[in-house]
Parts: sequence; structure tokens; C-alpha cells
Amino acid sequence: RYREACRLAGVKAEFIKTFGGSDHNVFATKGIEGLVISNAMNSVHSCNEYTEVEELIRSTQIVRNLMTR
Repeated sequence: RYREACRLAGVKAEFIKTFGGSDHNVFATKGIEGLVISNAMNSVHSCNEYTEVEELIRSTQIVRNLMTR
């Protein structure tokens, strides 16, 4: 479903295990499966962190596709 939502937004879906922190880690300990979606952030957690409007729009399109398809 995520792959199709990305395709409709003109984005190639990539599935990467990062072992990084996210709020989903708490849910996972309770056996709840989920997907952490990248949200158009660059140079994360640095003084140079930024996002680009086009990336933010595409992220929004993906979420909209997930909710409406």
C-alpha cells in the first residue's frame, strides 16, 4: 500500500532499516506493526537542518494517498 501511495505521488518507495529512534519503537515493543515515513528532512539534528517545499509537498501527497486509497 505504501509503495502504491508513493508511486501515485511520483516517488520511488525505499524500505530501509535504520535502527534509529522513532515513536514507533514504543508501539513495536507492544507488537504493533508500523511504518516510519521519512518526512523531507535534510541534515537532520544539525544546525543546518532544512526541508524543501517540493519534498514537503510530496510527503503530504504520500500521506493523502495512504488515507484516501
